[in-house]
Amino acid sequence: MVIKEIFTRKTILTIVITFLLIITSYNALAAPQTQTDPIKTNCLIRITDENPDTLVQQLTKQGYEILYDTVTIDGFEAIVTPIERQNLHQNGIQFEIISIGRPFIEIQQELNKGILPVPPGYLDLTDIISEMTDYANNNPSICKLYDLTNTYNQNETQEGNHLYAVKISDNVNIDENEPAFLMVSNHHAREVVTPEIALYAINQFTSEYGSDPVITDLVDEYELWICPVWNPDGYDYMYYYDNWWRKNLRDNNENGYVDSYDGVDINRNYPFGWYSSYSGSTSPSSETYKGPSPASEPETQTMMAFSDDRHFVKIIDYHSYGREVLYAYTGVRK
Repeated sequence: MVIKEIFTRKTILTIVITFLLIITSYNALAAPQTQTDPIKTNCLIRITDENPDTLVQQLTKQGYEILYDTVTIDGFEAIVTPIERQNLHQNGIQFEIISIGRPFIEIQQELNKGILPVPPGYLDLTDIISEMTDYANNNPSICKLYDLTNTYNQNETQEGNHLYAVKISDNVNIDENEPAFLMVSNHHAREVVTPEIALYAINQFTSEYGSDPVITDLVDEYELWICPVWNPDGYDYMYYYDNWWRKNLRDNNENGYVDSYDGVDINRNYPFGWYSSYSGSTSPSSETYKGPSPASEPETQTMMAFSDDRHFVKIIDYHSYGREVLYAYTGVRK
C-alpha cells in the first residue's frame, strides 16, 4: 500500500505558522527582565572575543549551548548555567548578561498588560493536560487521551509527572491496521511555542474532521498520536521559576533541590549515537548533558516503549530555536 504523504496543505500552513510563532516566542523569552538573581538561574549572555569561531568550537566541546546564528566577528550569544558562568569567569572569558532566568508566568503577565508586542496566553502544564482532556471528552468518537506512563507501565518522572498523548482516528477505540503518525513537542523545556503547535494540530484534526476533506481523509487513514509536552518537569519548572531552563529535573547530585548540576537533556539521552563524542556533554552541569547512561530517563524509556508498540511510519519532533528542518536517516530497501 502506498502511504499518503502527511504533508498536505493543512500541515504546510501549520509549519508556516510555526516559524512565525517561533520568532515571537523567542523574543518573549529574551525580553527585558525586572528581577536580577543570576546566582540561581540560567542566563542568556553575550561573549566578546577577538577569535569567536575558535572559542565557539572550544565551548561547544565543553557542552555549552551556543546560539550559532548570533556569531559575529567579535562575539556570540550563549545560554549558560551558573556553574558555566563561573567557569567563564575563572578562564578570563569576558561576557555580559543579556537576560536572567525568571518565571515565565511573569513574562506572560507582562504580555497581558500590553508591555510587549508578542502573543500572550501560553498555558502551564496543568492547563495543557486539561485542554487535551477537553478535546478527548468533546470528540469521543475520534479523539482519546492516553496516560502513556500507565499504559506502558513506566516510571513517573523525577517530580511524579506522567506523559500523555491523544490518539486521533476514525475508530479511535480500535487498534486498526493503519499507519501510525507521531507529533511530539517540548523535549526542551524552554521551547514554549512547541506545545501550542501540538495543541493547534489537535484542534484542527478534531474541529475540521467531517468538513475538511483533507483532514477527514488523514483521520480516516491514519492513527495520529500527538504529545504536546514530553518534558513535563522541565516545562513546569521553566513556567514557574526559570524561563531559560532546558533539561528535565533529574536530581544528579541528590541534594533534594534544583541547581546547576541537575537535569538531563532528554533529546540527547536516546541510545542511538549516545556514545558519540558529538552526542552531548558528559558533565551534569552542562545544558546538553546527555545523562549517566543511554536511556537513563523515564521520559526516554517511555518514548522507546511507545515507539516499539506503535511502529510509527512518520514522526515530527518540534523544536523552536534552530529554524531548521532536519530529516532522519533513510535506507533503500532492495
